[in-house]
Amino acid sequence: MTFHLANETLHKFQRSLGLIERQLIFDVITRWNSTFYMVQRFMEERICLIACMNDKVFQKHFTNAKALESIEWNNLEELINVLEPFEAATRKLSVDSSPTLSLAIPLVTTLFTSLETRSTDSVFLREIKGILRQSLDERFKDIYQNKMILLSTVLDPRWKDFNCLERLLYQKHVETLNVLNKLQAFESKTLAYVALKEQFDTLLENDSVLSQSQSSISDEAKNEPYDIFDIMITNHSLTSSNSTCSELIMYQHEREISRNDNPLKWWSENKRKYPLLSQLACKYLCISATSAPSERMFSASGYLTSDRRSRLTPESANVLLFLNKNMSKSVN
Repeated sequence: MTFHLANETLHKFQRSLGLIERQLIFDVITRWNSTFYMVQRFMEERICLIACMNDKVFQKHFTNAKALESIEWNNLEELINVLEPFEAATRKLSVDSSPTLSLAIPLVTTLFTSLETRSTDSVFLREIKGILRQSLDERFKDIYQNKMILLSTVLDPRWKDFNCLERLLYQKHVETLNVLNKLQAFESKTLAYVALKEQFDTLLENDSVLSQSQSSISDEAKNEPYDIFDIMITNHSLTSSNSTCSELIMYQHEREISRNDNPLKWWSENKRKYPLLSQLACKYLCISATSAPSERMFSASGYLTSDRRSRLTPESANVLLFLNKNMSKSVN
C-alpha cells in the first residue's frame, strides 16, 4: 500500500512538471552498477522527490519524509561523476559479440586516469577516489604482466601500439604516473611483443600448420575472380617480403585502426597478408568471462515464462529463448 502510494505521488508530480513518468531504481547486491543506476535515477528525479517529501498527504503516511532534507545532493552528484567511467567500462566488458579481453589494459589505465586528484575536489571526492584507486591497485596489480592479456592487446589492431601507455602523456599527471610506474605498466608493450614473437616462432616451427595456412590461402585465391590490380607494383608490395618472418615487422608498423572498428573484421580482411598472425589473433582475441550474458539470459527467460504463459512446455521455452538471443543477430 505504502509503495503504491509513494509511486502514485511521484508520478503525480512528474505529470504536473511535464516529465516522463518513471519509477525509482533499486540496487541489486550482485550487480554493483545497479547502485550507480539507483543513485543516478535518484538525482534525475530530485525535484519531484523534494516535492513528494513536502506533500502533506505523503508526510502523513511516511514519518521519515523529512529525512530528504539531510541528503547531501552535492556528494551524490560527485559520486555519480566518479562512478560513471566504471559503469562505462563495465558495459564495454559485458559485451558478448566482440573481443573484450584486449580492452582490459586500456580500460584499467583509463580508470586510473579518471581517479586523478584535482585541486577542486572536495574532501568527500578525494576520499572516494582514494578508496577506488586502492581497490583498482589491488585487483589489477598483475594486469600489465599477464601474458594472455598482453597477447590479446597486441593482437588487437585498435590497441597494438599501447598508445594509452606512452610515458610522456602522464608528465603532468604525477599521481597516475606513480601508480603506472609502480605497476610496471610502461614495460607492457615490450613484454607483449616479446610474447608475440615467442608464439609466432612456435607457430612458424610447425611446418604442417604453415603449409596448411598457405594451402587454404591459395584455395581461396582460386575461388576469387581475377583482379588485374593484384599484380600492380606499389610501394606496399615492395616493402612486403614473401618471408613469413616479415609478418611481425609489417604488423608492428601497421597503423592502429579506429577504436570503433571491428578487430575480427580487420583480421578477416588481412589474413592473406598475415597468415600466421591471423591464427594467433583467432586464438587470443577472445571474450573475457563475465556474468552479464547469463544474467541477461535469466532476464529473458523470466519474460518468456511469466504466470500468464505457465502452460509452455520446457521444449517450447528453450526454443523461444534460443530465438530471443539469436534471431536479431542473424537478421542484422
